[in-house]
Amino acid sequence: MLPSIFVFCAKLGLLRLPGTANILIAGLFLPFGAESPRIRVIWILAVASFDLKKVFAEDHYWLVSVLALIFAVRIRVPGKFRLRANENTCTFAHMFLALRFFVLSLLAAGFALRAATIAVPNYSFETPTTAFASPSIDSWQQLPNSGSFTSGVFTNAPGSGFIDNCDGTQAAFLIASPQAGIFQDYDSTDYANTTPTHAFNARFEVGKSYHLAAAITGSTNSPLSNGSTLQVALYYRDVASNMVNVASTNISYDSSLFSGVHFLDFQTALGTVQPADPWAGQHIGISIFSTVSVALEGGAWDIDNVRLLSISPPVLLNPGFSGGHFGFTLQSELGLRFEILASTDASQAISNWTSLGKITNVIGTVPFSDAGPNFDRRFYRAVQTP
Repeated sequence: MLPSIFVFCAKLGLLRLPGTANILIAGLFLPFGAESPRIRVIWILAVASFDLKKVFAEDHYWLVSVLALIFAVRIRVPGKFRLRANENTCTFAHMFLALRFFVLSLLAAGFALRAATIAVPNYSFETPTTAFASPSIDSWQQLPNSGSFTSGVFTNAPGSGFIDNCDGTQAAFLIASPQAGIFQDYDSTDYANTTPTHAFNARFEVGKSYHLAAAITGSTNSPLSNGSTLQVALYYRDVASNMVNVASTNISYDSSLFSGVHFLDFQTALGTVQPADPWAGQHIGISIFSTVSVALEGGAWDIDNVRLLSISPPVLLNPGFSGGHFGFTLQSELGLRFEILASTDASQAISNWTSLGKITNVIGTVPFSDAGPNFDRRFYRAVQTP
């Protein structure tokens, strides 16, 4: 007879995914009238494993399935199973099987998002090096082309036009001319390479969201007209190799906002990539295009420090008891700091949750153990802190 084990629950937007209903259905319509409890276990585990495959964008579900079947043929299960779910909180109450706790707790995580930097070749426009200005840009394809002198790189030289927050010693310029621009993807070329180098090899991964940022200002040497526009975008190429934007931001020049000697950050974000999205699994493209009208063309934009982040939620590993205390392992990006909160009532305001301490993830995973007294049930949250 296995004792009831503690509730392990967390607040997670993932639980709003339709696939999670599979576990609810499994719990509600489990054939409790079956002679063998093993049939019940195999039923819930089979559905849970299918749900894990849909919820997670990684191939961990097969391991859960193997472990599930091993336990299912060895453990006879008394008791009842009950799953309660509201908008974004799940409760596992009076669980009667340690394995089922393991499978379902993999769905529980109440963490802030973690971000990973995706390397963008020549993100700061440091090459080719130039003493003053060059009409060429390494790693970026230029439109119309490098010989048109509508884009290039320049040295941020001391003087009245010095940009005080330039990353490195160079930046890019882009003339405000209709459809002039620079872009980069897996198949793009540059002035020195007429065939793709495939140096930018990032893809839109299912389960992740993306954040693109670029530092931009107006040139002091070649002033823009008020109302001149620029677009920063994420895109993918369709089967015909057309560039299809999936996220973009439009920037309008205003001389009262742009000083010319200080970059401003502009961002665009793409929400979580779903399996059915046409861009899922496709190579990522970054574009910066002048969208100015003919009436306002002229002048130049200065561009620097193009950054791309992929964002995904942290993951819980190895939930369970050790030395009489419940614990788990938190996996996230390196260097993130979290505060672990706990409460016996998930409906409480976050300000009323008990802080169990702060942890910093130095190596990618960090264990946590609740050293407090045992409860009939307890909810856990991890909140990212500065």
